[in-house]
Amino acid sequence: MDDGDGIHLAKYLHDKKSLTPLILLTGFATKDIAIESVKYGVYAFLEKRCTPSEIIDVVRNGIEYGKTKKRQSNFSQMGEITSILMHEVIDPLNRSLSRLELLSSQKNQNSWQDNVNNIIEDLEYLSRLISNVRLQIKGQKEVYLKRYTLRQFLEVIETLQDTIQLQIDPSIDAHLCIRSDVILFNQVLENLRKNSIEAMAKDSQEPVEMKLKVSILDERVLFEFINNTPEIPEKIKTRIFEPFISSKKNESDNLGIGLYFCSQTLKAHGGEIFVKEGLPTTFVMSIPVFR
Repeated sequence: MDDGDGIHLAKYLHDKKSLTPLILLTGFATKDIAIESVKYGVYAFLEKRCTPSEIIDVVRNGIEYGKTKKRQSNFSQMGEITSILMHEVIDPLNRSLSRLELLSSQKNQNSWQDNVNNIIEDLEYLSRLISNVRLQIKGQKEVYLKRYTLRQFLEVIETLQDTIQLQIDPSIDAHLCIRSDVILFNQVLENLRKNSIEAMAKDSQEPVEMKLKVSILDERVLFEFINNTPEIPEKIKTRIFEPFISSKKNESDNLGIGLYFCSQTLKAHGGEIFVKEGLPTTFVMSIPVFR
């Protein structure tokens, strides 16, 4: 490698929390290299004098180890989501139980009807919440990163998202490559598109305008999703990619799950997503350039 070695790569992947097992093959084995390998989570460490059968065995075992590690990561994420979901569920559930107790002792018809209506409202919220989580989790597919030239990638996106205006920096090399699951990336854009439509004030006569600006910065492809919707409230802007955080909880079926999965998808691409300060409302996504 012209710009580093296997240990530098191991550290980079470790910092990025990569779940891919890494096997180092070296002709200069030292104690320090072995220690560094363990420190950065290298699965196996082989010397170049090893036999082909040894390499095959280590790779085969590494693949199984990687599958187990990914399952453990998925379980961990599901545990986090379940914990937050239970927190969201418990309040309306307790309110409904308290109101049912009141109903059993109430004789006033008007008060009785008010409590019934409130219980129905809480139960409808719970139903929407659980259904939304179920659909999002069911729709989550394994991320399959495939190599695309930027031109190939953007042609697919432009075809799938014809309501989003594409603006590409003319200085970008169209043959530059990225690794992406284009289907999941399209789902990210679809979530942002739907959020933009829902965020526009109901009484607004102004149509929603959306564009995707594509540029390069520091070996990363930047995708800026820009729209003309109202500014995101400051109190939720820093938490908007957490599960169940939404400014529209009582206005639609969007209960704050979509942006969380957008964030998880970009992380799986080795990238990130964040909201730019000020107007127009802009979500910035990045994917590393693939050399």
